[in-house]
Amino acid sequence: MYQKKEILTYFLVFIFQICSSTDTIGPNQSLKDGNILVSSGNAFALGFFSPGKSRNRYIGIWYNEVPEQTVVWVANRDNPINGTSGVFAIDPAGNLVLSDESRNLSVWSTNVSSITLQKSSSAQLMETGNLLLCQDQSKSVIAWQSFDYPTNTILPNMKAGWNRRTGLNPFFRSWKSHDDPGTGEYVFKLELNGTPQFFLYKGSDWLWRTGPWNGLRWSGVPEMNPNFVFNISYVENDDEETITYVMKDPSIFSRMVLNESGTLERLTWQGPERGWSRFWYAPKDQWFEPQLERQWYLREASHGCKRKQEENVCEKWGGIYQAFAIANISEGGNGCITWHGNLVDIRQFSNNGQDLYIRVSAAELAQNTRNSKGFHGKRLATTVVASIVGMLLILFLASWLAKKKRKGAKRETKPLYSSSTGLTSYDSGGKEMDGSGTNAEVSVFDVNTIVSATDDFSQSNKLGEGGFGAVYKVWDSWREERALDIVDSSLDNSYDVNKILRCIHVGLLCVQECAPDRPIMSEVAFMLCNETRLPYPKRPAFIFNTASTTPYSKSASAENRSVNDMSITMVEAR
Repeated sequence: MYQKKEILTYFLVFIFQICSSTDTIGPNQSLKDGNILVSSGNAFALGFFSPGKSRNRYIGIWYNEVPEQTVVWVANRDNPINGTSGVFAIDPAGNLVLSDESRNLSVWSTNVSSITLQKSSSAQLMETGNLLLCQDQSKSVIAWQSFDYPTNTILPNMKAGWNRRTGLNPFFRSWKSHDDPGTGEYVFKLELNGTPQFFLYKGSDWLWRTGPWNGLRWSGVPEMNPNFVFNISYVENDDEETITYVMKDPSIFSRMVLNESGTLERLTWQGPERGWSRFWYAPKDQWFEPQLERQWYLREASHGCKRKQEENVCEKWGGIYQAFAIANISEGGNGCITWHGNLVDIRQFSNNGQDLYIRVSAAELAQNTRNSKGFHGKRLATTVVASIVGMLLILFLASWLAKKKRKGAKRETKPLYSSSTGLTSYDSGGKEMDGSGTNAEVSVFDVNTIVSATDDFSQSNKLGEGGFGAVYKVWDSWREERALDIVDSSLDNSYDVNKILRCIHVGLLCVQECAPDRPIMSEVAFMLCNETRLPYPKRPAFIFNTASTTPYSKSASAENRSVNDMSITMVEAR
């Protein structure tokens, strides 16, 4: 009897261990199609899946708490299983192995040397989305990890770069298509020749590069500044040269993915209603630009694109011998990066770019100066002549205005009205003045009365102007597709056009006549921080309507408006 109880106790303990260790595969355990591993905090899951319309089965890792299945890692991307006969387990040598039981065939393995592993090795899915293969169940020594063998996704806490100690230089390769996670034609990897930097390839041809690290960011990615969402860490020492980004709030799901079309993009989950929002991408239309920039910003692309005019900083010189830029711009700037030969991919940024210094021979500089001497002389002469003509015009205008003023002073002042014209006049006290008609059709007030009533012609009392004067000007420019005309000229084109247009767009939404049409502050923050499509603004209210014509429902009218047609401030900040 005692022996039976002991056996039952061991059996219950064994079952409890299996049920409680949902993130781990141990010796003599397996994961079959239909079962999943879930990380300790429920962030990620590992199991079998079929992408898109495909019927093939793959073992992969995806976000467990995102309703839209988003796969971030695939084990057997080039060796799918046809059917549900797959088994994921640890073999007798201690390796993780994916097998097709119907064919009695191994289709994928971690392939770690048996010298490194022990028979008690175990695999665990971490809360970061990293799958670890540990030497033993104590998990003190990691023999293999999925972060060293990524597919098309860079996750937070994943080290992208070169591990000098192990010799690993993980690179990211796109899927073939939405339905096929197989090895695609686009590759994003760290190149170690010269100054290390990431390159984006299509086959053997490189399409785009990040530029070298300058102490704060990759020099070719000026948007890559630490912000309120994540921190960036770049490490360069004897063991590694890697870059890692860490989310400040681990509950926010963010990833960088190299998609099937060759675009590298950063996506953040905005909830079931908004899905994944793109916050950054590259390359950014290197060779073409939209015909109508404002329409393109509004996601209206029917006018198409035009080829960009190439930047050629070297056209004045016979050739480039050497170019320089600061290597580290943090802490005031230090070090130097040099280029030899032709500069083949110069890019101009609207902000956060770096200065590039071109070195040329004194002979070429002198030759260029002689060639441009005539042009500078003509330009100086034109400036002088224009200044003289302008001064003469100003003097003539001043003289004409002075003569006109003198003539006006001599002119006899005529009354604006008489008591016989059916007008009623009032003094500044509001009393009817003598001689006013009793049946007047028009009331006339003296100047002092008008000045008092309008607060000395205050801007705030002008119809169509006042507090809404700026709104009218912006709305008029927006309708005529001249929104950029309101940008301060002192900025001298040092701004991002899309960001400026988006700010103007959001501003117009904030002054809509109907309160439900105006975004609240949380919505404003979301609109300014991503590239989702915005609703087209309606005509703002420049003056108050005499009768309510706004499309409120009966209940909304009672709750959100006062008797004078003004909107009542909502409890939630706007």
